[in-house]
Amino acid sequence: MKDEKKVCNLVGEREGRLLGGADECILASMGPDGFPYAIPMSFVYYDNKIYMHCALTGKKIDNIKANPKVCIEAHETRGLSYGETHTACSTGVAYSSVVILGYIDFVEEYKKKEQILYKIVEKYTPEFSQMPIPGEQIDKTCILEVEIIECTGKHRI
Repeated sequence: MKDEKKVCNLVGEREGRLLGGADECILASMGPDGFPYAIPMSFVYYDNKIYMHCALTGKKIDNIKANPKVCIEAHETRGLSYGETHTACSTGVAYSSVVILGYIDFVEEYKKKEQILYKIVEKYTPEFSQMPIPGEQIDKTCILEVEIIECTGKHRI
C-alpha cells in the first residue's frame, strides 16, 4: 500500500490519535552554531498544543532562547508489512508518523505549569495522578509549549 501524506494547519483526527498515544517525541531545535539538535522528550498533546517538561537549563533551553522555531517528530511502529512476492525487497514497516513545525515558548505561570504537569503524570504514571505535585518540583521544572504551525502526517499500514 502506498504511503499516505497529509498536510494540515491544525492537527487532524489521525494525527491527534497518534499524538495522544505516542510515548515520546523528538524535539529538534537549532543551535547558535548552526547545527540542529534533536532529543527525545516525554510530551502531552493538549488543547491543540504540544507540552514537554525538562530541566531549567541545558543545551535545548539555550537553543530555544536563541531561536523559538522547532520541529517535532512522533511515530508509532506496528511491525512489518509484506508485499505479494514475500521477499526482502517487498517488505516495509507499518507505521504512523507526524512531523510538526512550530514555535516554542516557556510556560511561566505557576497554575498552568501545575496543570500541564498533571497532564503529563496522567499520561505516563496515571497511578500517581491523584497525588499532589510538590511546589518545589513545579518551581524547578521547565514547561515548554509548542504552538503548531504545520503538521504533516504519514502512514503505511
